[in-house]
Amino acid sequence: MFDIKEIIDNSKDLKVLYVEDNAEARESTIGLLENVFNDVTVAVDGKDGLEKFYKESSSYDLVISDINMPKMNGIDMISNIKKNRQDVKIFLLSAYNESEYPVDADLKIDARLHKPINFESFFKELNQIYSTDIKGLSI
Repeated sequence: MFDIKEIIDNSKDLKVLYVEDNAEARESTIGLLENVFNDVTVAVDGKDGLEKFYKESSSYDLVISDINMPKMNGIDMISNIKKNRQDVKIFLLSAYNESEYPVDADLKIDARLHKPINFESFFKELNQIYSTDIKGLSI
């Protein structure tokens, strides 16, 4: 078991890029993210997400992205991000069966979650990925 309060306390300083094209899903998830992280940047599609990432690429710790989006899908966006920063952590969100969107193992996706986000699964993945990682965190 894990302590959600401790996870939040220890991960609040992570800089997060959240990319979601569906306005309703985006609004419902932003509330959670802003209660966990002090610094959340929101993008409305893959192209917007990539542009925002490149403006401050060295500062992002975590990218949380939908897969199926207009202008650029999440997989293409993540592929571009990983060309620049292999160390950035990626949470991939999908409302679809994973087999419909195969992901190249070279992308090193850290977590795959189904929408709507199950908060217990989100915190479990966050705990697992950052247990002894970024910025000296010890979750």
